[in-house]
Formats: sequence, C-alpha cells, structure tokens
Amino acid sequence: MDLNRGNKGRILIAEDNDTIRKLLTKLLTSNGYEVVTVDNGLDARKKLIGESFDMLLSDILMPGIDGIELLKEVKTNFGDIPVVLITGHQSMETAKDAIHWGAFEYITKPFHDLNFVLHAIKRAVSKSMLQQEKESLISELDKKNLHLKNVVRELDRKNARLDLLVYDLEWAMKLSHIITSDINVSDTIERMTEGIFEIFDVNSWGVLFYNEKKPSLQIFKTCPAPISLERNLTDIVIRDFNRFSDAKLCHEGLEVNVIEKIMTKTTQGIMQNHYRSASLKSGGNFYGLIFIFADIKARFEKSKQHTLSLLASQLAAAIESARLFEEVKERNLKLKELSDYKDEILNIAAHDLRSPLSAIHMSATLLDSYADKMDENEKKEALEGMVTKAKHMINMLNEMLDISVIESGKLELKKKHTDLKGILRGKFHSVTPYARSKNIELFYEVPDELPDVIIDISKIDGVLDNLLTNAIKYTPSGGKVKLKATREDHTIQVCVEDTGVGIRKSEQQKLFKKFSRTSSKPTAGESSTGLGLAIAKKIVDLHDGKIWVESQKGIGSKFYFTIPLGND
Repeated sequence: MDLNRGNKGRILIAEDNDTIRKLLTKLLTSNGYEVVTVDNGLDARKKLIGESFDMLLSDILMPGIDGIELLKEVKTNFGDIPVVLITGHQSMETAKDAIHWGAFEYITKPFHDLNFVLHAIKRAVSKSMLQQEKESLISELDKKNLHLKNVVRELDRKNARLDLLVYDLEWAMKLSHIITSDINVSDTIERMTEGIFEIFDVNSWGVLFYNEKKPSLQIFKTCPAPISLERNLTDIVIRDFNRFSDAKLCHEGLEVNVIEKIMTKTTQGIMQNHYRSASLKSGGNFYGLIFIFADIKARFEKSKQHTLSLLASQLAAAIESARLFEEVKERNLKLKELSDYKDEILNIAAHDLRSPLSAIHMSATLLDSYADKMDENEKKEALEGMVTKAKHMINMLNEMLDISVIESGKLELKKKHTDLKGILRGKFHSVTPYARSKNIELFYEVPDELPDVIIDISKIDGVLDNLLTNAIKYTPSGGKVKLKATREDHTIQVCVEDTGVGIRKSEQQKLFKKFSRTSSKPTAGESSTGLGLAIAKKIVDLHDGKIWVESQKGIGSKFYFTIPLGND
C-alpha cells in the first residue's frame, strides 16, 4: 500500500462541479483520507491507469465520459475498486443502471446529511481494504502450501539417495500425503497412527497441542500398560515442552487423551533414553510437540530422528495452513455479513427514504412557488408535513446508526439510579397526541410504590418509545393501548398491551432480529426500518433483562421486558 496515503485510505473524486468537488475534498481530508480530484471522466480514467486508489467517488453527468461509463470501465479493467456514484437526478432507471454495473453506493445531491455521505464512503473504503487483506491472507496461504510442496520434494530427493531406508521413506511419503491432503488436523493425527508405528517401530507416539486456553495431549499406544508408565510419559512430554517454549505447562489444565496402552516394566530413567520429540513450529508460531517412545535397548537412529523432524515440519505447516484457512473463512463470513447489511441499507435508502424525501421536496416546491397564494393554515399544514417526514427520516437513520454502534461493541451504558415511574409516566404522555390522532384510548397502570432501578435512562426511554409507538401503529381506530408495570421477585416487569392486528405465532421468532418484518401491517400506512425491536432487545440484554412477546393474530399483542433490581 502507498505510504503517502491518508490514514484511512486514498480516494479519487471525479466531479465537474467545482463547489461540490471542494466540499467533498474538505470533508474527506478532514477525516483522514488522501484525496485526488479531477473534473471529467477522461482524466479520471488516466488517474486510475497510473495510480492506486481505494475507491472512486464519481458524478454521473460529466463531460467526456459519464459516471456510468466510467463505472463500467472500472469494473472491467480495474478490479474490485468500490465506486460510489453521485447525481442530482432522481431517476430510478439511473439507480438501476448503477446497481446493475456494480456500484457500491448511489447518493444524490444536494447533500442533506454529510454524515450519511461520509458513512457511505467509509463503508466503501473499508470494503476495499478488507478485500486487500483477504487477498494478502490467501497469498500467505499459498506460500505455506508452496512450503509444504517444497518439503515433499526434499523428501523425494533424499529418498533416491537412501536405498536402505526405502521402506521408511515410503511410509513417510504416505504420512506426508495425509498431512497435506486434509485441512482437519484431528483427522490427520488419527490417520497418521499406522504410519508412525511402521516407520519408527515404536510402542507409542503422540502430539501435544499448545493452546493458551486448552492445551491437550494425545498418546497412541499398541497394547495395555501400567498407569504409572502413562504418568511418567506425560511428565517427560511436559518437561520437554517447557524446554522448547517460554510458556510453562503442568498437569493441571492439560487435557490428556490416551488411545490404547502398552505393556512394559520400563522405568522412567530407561524411558528417557528411548524418547524422541520434535517441535511443531511454522510461520514464527509454536504449536507444540510430536514425540515417539520405543521399548527397546538401543537408541533411535539419526535417520529416524531426521524423519521425525521432517514430519514435525510438515505437520506444523499443515496446522498453520489450517489456521490461515479458518481466518480467511471467518473473514469471508464477515464480508458476507457486511454485504448483506449494505444491501439492506441500500434497500431502505431506495424505498423507505425516497418517499418522504419526495414529499418534502414537493411541499418545499409548493411553498416556494405558491406561498403568496396560500392561506396561513395551508402553509402551516405544508410545513408540519415536512417536519413530520423529516423526523421520520431522522428516526430511520438514527436506528440504522444505533444498531451499528451496538453490534460493534462500542455502546457504553450510562447507568444511574432512576425513578422508573417518572420515565414511564413521561413516555406515556409523550405518545398521547399520536394515540389521539388515531382515536386510540390509552391506559396507565403503574403502581406508586414501584422501586427505583439502575439504568441508562435514554436507552430505556428508547425501548419504551419503540414499544408504545408500535402498539399505536398496529392498533386500528377505536382500539386500546395499555402501559403496565409490576414488581416480579427481583425484577421490574413492564408490559405494553394493545388490541391491534396481532402477530402470527410462526412469525413471532423473527420480531427481534435486524430488518425483520411480519405480515402484520400498520393500520394507517406507517413505515419502519425493521430495526426498532432488534435495538430494543440488545439494550434490554445489556441491562441483563429479558424481552418477549405474547400475541394472537386479530386479537392483539403484549410486549414485555424486565429490568433486574440492583443492576449495576
């Protein structure tokens, strides 16, 4: 990666509007990005050919080459560079073209929320850097596999010179194939047993795998043996390990798995003379030991020790490869989760936010063009409609940001002793206008003796707001919504009950998941992101409480959550 890049990445901006270009440059450089700008598509193409970037931010309508054509060239000739397109047009056909040709994001100008623009760019650069990291890991994995192949070739070369050890080498090659052909290390160890016994003519062998959380020792034996021998062998393996590694092992915490046993009267001293081991090291990492033991008088030949070292090297490289494979697999799963999350956000932006934005635009245009012909009530109605739509969009964006913060693990609760009755009463009164607008009757059943709790006030207030507004949203005119609270053993239980449309039993398990929606529809056409209940569950979980629902289709729903008393 270019050392002259900004702390967060290198971005190419293609925008023919000088004002917007300067605005974006200032926004991105102030947030740690390195920015290169051009004012037309042809210059953008030249920059992409000659330089390296983490993403392209391009206007659609530009002289020379427009944004769509530039997007096509990027996807055809410049790999996986994320492209975010900007336009002042509201055409869905343009959006479809952008998405069809692989645009990462599609945003419109003028920019109403620079944080939204910055967030889109941040996700695009993150995707680019994750892709680079993935390719680096795959390259490292390829190097490890090449190392294994080189070890096998070295073994083949030595086989031609050691005629007296043909039998041993044939088995060594079989073991090498076992080690390199299976990514599952446990299966590999099981399959190696026959070959180890044949090559080394031993009574037992084994592997000690080092893991800080759970080190384990596997011992393979040919026939029964006294328990004392088993203990002695374990002692020697532990001492041997402590010579190889700075990490110190003892019997406590070491998981020992003995497969079959041997019969011998060998003492610990004699046993020491017929024990050999090799360390499992690869990529600068230490994974443990492989060891052999034979009930013989003579020491092991040097060739046997050399073969053991080769097998140890191959086994260590296989363990390293398996570790890298799991890391790549885990990162791929993370990338898929990020991609799915991005698709959901794009879906919300393309559908749920477009309608209120269009309504605000229409109201603003109406006021701009005909304000002098409108009476005060008409102006007030238009302005109130714009405010309502704007609040709806802000709530949706806040929910998307909230769930991102919670899932990143960066959310910190600010708990303090709180009069929960006051929170419940205040939230009950705040939703009263909404209920009246739908001709819904509200009931409040909270006892005066309700004890205080230790909570993050704003977060629990958000949970209450979500449950109460949902109850009103899904209850038809003339219905009822009730807020109740009771003390249950060591918890406070809050319930929001409604006589609304209800939820099918088969759909209730989806309620507290991200972007979940059921077949139940709001009674006045209201919309939502499908994030509110997911956020509520995570907040209640962080308070060590529980949240659940009881509902019948066509009858109504009861949403409960609990807060433990004395929670700190």
